Amino acid sequence: MKFEIVKLGSLLEVLTDYHANGAYKKLKENVELLDEPDYAVMIRTTNFEKNDFDSSLKYITEHAYNFLSKSKVYGGDIIMNKIANAGSSYLIPELEKPVSLAMNLFLLRVNTEKANPIYVYIYLKIYETYVKSFANGSVTKTITKEAVRSLDIQLPKRNIQDEVVKFYYSLSRKITLNTKTNQTLEALAQAIFKSWFVDLDPVKAKAKLKKEGGDLDSIAKELGMSKKILELFPDEFEESELGLIPKGWSKKEIRDIAKTIKGKSYKSTELSTSNTALVTLKSFKRGGGYRLDGLKEYTGTYKEEQEVFAGDLVIAYTDVTQAADVIGKPAMVISDKKYSHLVISLDVAVVRPESDLLKYYLYGLAMTDKFQSHTKSHSTGTTVLHLSKKAVPEYIFCQPSNQLLKKYDSIVSPLFKLINENIESNKDLTKLRETLLPKLLSGEITIDQIEVSIDE
Repeated sequence: MKFEIVKLGSLLEVLTDYHANGAYKKLKENVELLDEPDYAVMIRTTNFEKNDFDSSLKYITEHAYNFLSKSKVYGGDIIMNKIANAGSSYLIPELEKPVSLAMNLFLLRVNTEKANPIYVYIYLKIYETYVKSFANGSVTKTITKEAVRSLDIQLPKRNIQDEVVKFYYSLSRKITLNTKTNQTLEALAQAIFKSWFVDLDPVKAKAKLKKEGGDLDSIAKELGMSKKILELFPDEFEESELGLIPKGWSKKEIRDIAKTIKGKSYKSTELSTSNTALVTLKSFKRGGGYRLDGLKEYTGTYKEEQEVFAGDLVIAYTDVTQAADVIGKPAMVISDKKYSHLVISLDVAVVRPESDLLKYYLYGLAMTDKFQSHTKSHSTGTTVLHLSKKAVPEYIFCQPSNQLLKKYDSIVSPLFKLINENIESNKDLTKLRETLLPKLLSGEITIDQIEVSIDE
């Protein structure tokens, strides 16, 4: 089945940008980016790259929003990078606040009588390589309004557009649900760790109970844990080199319970097609956590101890971000069926505990503010930050009893197992989306020919 080919410009009712609102001097006089919440959100590429529309927002006043009247943004609008990754498109979600367009972006508003806006967005994402081919520039690629208007779009009848959008949303909703579930599960694991081992809520509660009297069952209920778990915590503190610590717990350094191994130094000539891949700095999310798209295929040699596996704890030892958002941050390695071997690069270290019982405990420890302050204080450099080789092994902490560690592991390991299962599910769903959508958009197949249950 062949679809009609039209120019994107013929489908748009708005194609504009930030600078359409006035000269540079006027913009500077009337618009100021704010870190604290205000009348409107200034939407930026970074919000889409981080998939974060809560904690990394910039704001503007009501006056600035009204001044930028030509670039007000609404849910369902499409925005496109003008420069630096020029041609990448994003779909604006429904946000609770008014939204305005940041610099270096185009706003595309599709005429809903001519096309389904979501269909147009899907087309631009699926054929992003084609869109980017219209960007020009030797150092920094830039795409113009004229180029955007001249893009070819294969446009089927409206009912087919709507069916494609429905199929896209059925996959995307499942991916989004899995992602949000994972965020909730990890937040739960971190909340338990913080309460048990940082804030020491159970120890404090039992110490107060011992001094003032009361009922252990009611304290357990108040803390949201069983009485059996609460009984594993001490009921008093004792003096130590670390200050007051729970009685019976011991002062440790990470090197006492785990081995920290630095990764492999490599040459650019060794980065080519391979079934082995390097875990690199790009494998870390800003603030901690593992990115699936940070691997680099590698053909060189490596030591056996530099190979990592699903569930291994890795820590970033270098950072090139201005805010030092990566150095010292931990991540749990996630398997990739595409590769037979994963190897850590020189910018990464793996922390291997002597017992698997300590794996999730160490991850929780590395996510704490105290550990992050420690690693930052042991980082040197200006443009590129480097973490001291001894920073992680010599980190001092207070280790709880083996019984308590075992109980913590039994609670959080199923959470991380479910996280990994959701990640694997998202990989399959993403692959399905990337495989089938181009065929739908080109007319090679129809919705009726797709005999796939998304739930399955």
